[in-house]
Amino acid sequence: MSRRERVYLALIFVVVALIVCVLLLRPRNTAPAASDAGAADNAPQETVREVEKLITVEKQVEAETIESGLREMGVLVTGEYYFKDLVSFSKVKTFLKTDFTLPFTETSYLVSYEGTVSAGIDLSAARVEKDGEHLRVTVFVPPAAIQATDIDLDSFTLYEEKSGLGNPLSVQDVNQSLQELERDAEQKAMDSGLLEKADRSAALLLRQFVGAMLSDPAYTLVIEVE
Repeated sequence: MSRRERVYLALIFVVVALIVCVLLLRPRNTAPAASDAGAADNAPQETVREVEKLITVEKQVEAETIESGLREMGVLVTGEYYFKDLVSFSKVKTFLKTDFTLPFTETSYLVSYEGTVSAGIDLSAARVEKDGEHLRVTVFVPPAAIQATDIDLDSFTLYEEKSGLGNPLSVQDVNQSLQELERDAEQKAMDSGLLEKADRSAALLLRQFVGAMLSDPAYTLVIEVE
């Protein structure tokens, strides 16, 4: 519990103690005058309202504290997909932009790469709501999404290479092949259920993180994907 939360709780206890003192010290056998009675009845009501305001503020402070803690975490990576795939590339020169291919100009290669597709949730948009009446804290988070695709260039293995006459490979050719590899790896990762697994893992981690921040264990924690 933060310092500000402890201050609010201390204020609540002080006000409650004042209510108890007023009730205990109030004369029981002497009937007060009409005007005095009205003032005496209003004093406890005003105090109760002040306590309710402080309790409301305390709920807001705790919800804001949890929400701030989640947002500071940024992107939470909760799932990874490891891949090893082949990349094939081929191009051939044509005559004057026609469909007629020039002989001996085909350039091609076949290589393999390994890498990782990471998935998780972006907590910068997380929201927290605290329902004191139903003793429930609800955390709203976005669904899991692909966060990064990293290709291990050190895993490069060349299986086949062919250089055509007057048709060399370019950096653009290699970049295009790697981009196709990334898209294919991401699609395979999603087909394997990576996003669903990332959602489940995120829910477990959030329950542990938010549960440790709750001041009252009686509250039920709910994770909502929106």
